[in-house]
Amino acid sequence: MRKLSTVVSAAILLALAFGTSPVVRAAGANAYQHPVSWTLPLPGSPGCTQLRPGVSVNGDGTQHVAVHIVNGTETVMSSATGTATDSEGNQFQWIYVNHLEFDRATGEGRFTDRFDLVGRGGAKGYKVYVDWDVTLDVGVADSVAPEEILFFALTSVNPNVTIGDLNCDPI
Repeated sequence: MRKLSTVVSAAILLALAFGTSPVVRAAGANAYQHPVSWTLPLPGSPGCTQLRPGVSVNGDGTQHVAVHIVNGTETVMSSATGTATDSEGNQFQWIYVNHLEFDRATGEGRFTDRFDLVGRGGAKGYKVYVDWDVTLDVGVADSVAPEEILFFALTSVNPNVTIGDLNCDPI
């Protein structure tokens, strides 16, 4: 429990540090925040194996994104926290943190992503974690929001670590 409170405290500190200005890719740092909502199982997915059959979860919160470009390396850091309720009425807290860093010339980089759902009930607590070496299409990366780069610009993945069911990471 102490480890979880440390993670939540770190996320809150990150949230307080980020502003609300729009993102523009340029040298230096830019940061912004926006509301986020999600539903599990993800629409169109085979389902989240970490949920009991028939259970769904809806979550809301705030996502904070910071973008830095230094010496040709782009870094996108994102964190989000909020609350969720499952279809049985159980309440949860959740936290999401990811980090993407890539070379703007080659598109080669590293991506880590973690989602934790904390509580009891049909969704019980669980986590999803990835640590991947990635290659991105930099041209596509420039045309989408920083938190969506991996969805639209990813060309290859070399998974170092994958824990949990990726269909259970709603963000």
